[in-house]
Amino acid sequence: MNAENFYTKLRKRIKNWENTEKGQKHKYVEYFLAIPDIFYVVFKLEFDPRIPIETKLKLGGVLFYWFMPIDIIPEAIFGLFGYLDDLALSVLVLSGLMNSHGDVVEEYWNTVSNKDILVTFQNIIEGLNNIIGRGLLERIKKMYNTKFSG
Repeated sequence: MNAENFYTKLRKRIKNWENTEKGQKHKYVEYFLAIPDIFYVVFKLEFDPRIPIETKLKLGGVLFYWFMPIDIIPEAIFGLFGYLDDLALSVLVLSGLMNSHGDVVEEYWNTVSNKDILVTFQNIIEGLNNIIGRGLLERIKKMYNTKFSG
């Protein structure tokens, strides 16, 4: 499955879930809705010629993680909740890119969302700390740094 198709199918799946009774009542629905948009930004940055190769290697590691069949919270077992670790890793890496390539990150973000990117990232990290716990976020960050950045 190509990335554009993955984005479209994932967005549709989450929107369908949002329209269910469970989705409408879920207090963290906004984090699930951000999942395909965050994926889109990571994917677009990976192929943007303005992004240096060192940064693309990090982004490639993030994309690899999105498609790993077994990760910290596997989608095959946990459904949509399985994307929360992918979301966490992506936001952590994108947040780190805001100092050096913030204009490019924001450019892609603005094509999928009208929300402030920094506020969105901060809300996602705080929300994920509540959903999956700070310890798991640190584990995701450590695992990524060990496998893809070292």
